[in-house]
Amino acid sequence: MQYGDGDPITPINRSLKTARKTFAPLRKTVTDTRLPVDLRLRLWRSTVISTLRRGCEPWQLTEGAQKSINGVVPEMLAKITCRPIVDEATHQTYPVMETPIGD
Repeated sequence: MQYGDGDPITPINRSLKTARKTFAPLRKTVTDTRLPVDLRLRLWRSTVISTLRRGCEPWQLTEGAQKSINGVVPEMLAKITCRPIVDEATHQTYPVMETPIGD
């Protein structure tokens, strides 16, 4: 499915922008090291990732689309897990597009 100008990356970029907006007010909570990492990740998954993946079924996961997603998600994960962005980019704590919806 294509939107707007016919570029298949347009809906993905729109979802990434919405996910970033969802992450912003939660940042203090999901980066609070007094909370267990698994709790912070569950909160992030249930809010930010569910927002990101809303309507993802028709996405065309081209190489460019995957790069867009991989540019945003590791950055958020690094803030939550306190791991370097490079580590999250190569071995994500939570591989967003490889995990079935609802997990």
